[in-house]
Amino acid sequence: MHERDIYSFINPIPFIRPITYGLRQENNALVGVNLRYNLADNWIVYGQLLLDDYKSDKNGFQIGIKAFDLFGVNNLHIQTEINQVSAYTYAHADSSRSFTHYNQAIAHPLGAGFFESVSFLNWQLQDFFVEIKFNYAVYREDSLGYHHNGKNIFKSDNSIVETGSNTVQTALMFHDIRLGYLINPKTNMQLLLGLSSRIEENKWWEKEMQYFYFGIRTYLRNQYYDF
Repeated sequence: MHERDIYSFINPIPFIRPITYGLRQENNALVGVNLRYNLADNWIVYGQLLLDDYKSDKNGFQIGIKAFDLFGVNNLHIQTEINQVSAYTYAHADSSRSFTHYNQAIAHPLGAGFFESVSFLNWQLQDFFVEIKFNYAVYREDSLGYHHNGKNIFKSDNSIVETGSNTVQTALMFHDIRLGYLINPKTNMQLLLGLSSRIEENKWWEKEMQYFYFGIRTYLRNQYYDF
């Protein structure tokens, strides 16, 4: 890499990263924007837009809404959002330059070529709470292992094939409901009891799983991973 190219990568000026895309053909550039608008004191609309490698057919978007103290009920919160990413987004001609790390997708566990709806509802009454989650996704699955129809971002996008009989639309549904009791607010220690259901199906196969769970947990950061 030429010395002037190194300086362009470390320059802290906003949007300088997309400019480096033209310096070397092997670069993988992703441009995005975050949006947020407060409809009212307790209503928020948010979203994201992205464009990969400056190609109109490699893109994605997110749009969602959050509501707090819904219908005037204290601590009743709801959030719902829609995510869609076109096929081959986050991938690259050189598969080692895809948006991945340690064999995991950086942006989304489904990779690319998917549509997803995610919804949360939670309500807390004193130290008791209930949480409900619902995920629904439709994604492009390859019917044969050697075909590449855009979901697997670990493969080179030079191996693109035409969408047709080799592409299988797969549906994924995930439901989770849990009841809990807050034991210690300082450490967020909770007692939990819940039920989860996961169904994944297409025209070739169907996978279904349900399980009950209970336990004690404590965590200092609010993180969730749904896929």
